[in-house]
Amino acid sequence: MEYDTVVDDSNGVHKTLLTIHFVSLHFMIIRLLDKKEASEIAKQFVYLRRRLSDDLYARMFGLGLTDRGSEFFCIDAIEGVIDDHKRLGHLFFCDSYSSYQKGALEENHTLLRYILPKGTSFNDLDQNKCDLIASHINSYYRKSINNTPYNLFVAHFSNKIADILGIQKIEANDVYLKPSLLNKIK
Repeated sequence: MEYDTVVDDSNGVHKTLLTIHFVSLHFMIIRLLDKKEASEIAKQFVYLRRRLSDDLYARMFGLGLTDRGSEFFCIDAIEGVIDDHKRLGHLFFCDSYSSYQKGALEENHTLLRYILPKGTSFNDLDQNKCDLIASHINSYYRKSINNTPYNLFVAHFSNKIADILGIQKIEANDVYLKPSLLNKIK
């Protein structure tokens, strides 16, 4: 897993996207944060752990890599600490000034920026819109894997787990990676 944040740099609003990337599957979850803070990140990992069983959480989030941004200093929440003796996962940090060490998610961030170009306000985003964006990105065919991230994820986990994470399959002809995607939502 690789974790990162994408910030709304349009007008000083602090909404932020937490991106969670399954490296081997090229699959990405997007969670909307009110602010780029550790407490907001912690809430998201606690939410995910509650939605999944501890065993599944450990399987999915067993190893994580992120940069040294202070928003990721909620280590116990990310690692799913049950008590002082049991952790469901382990979080590692890139070397200082070496965020390229978690470069696998950059392809997905490039696709994300097709929909939310730099300077785009996140004011009107909600979690449903973030899930829709992630669904389109995960349904986009990748030559490098000769498949879609969604198909790989479902083969590895299941449709049920994708549903729990808010990700739906978008048919190939309906995948849309442009800013007007969000205009299609009522």
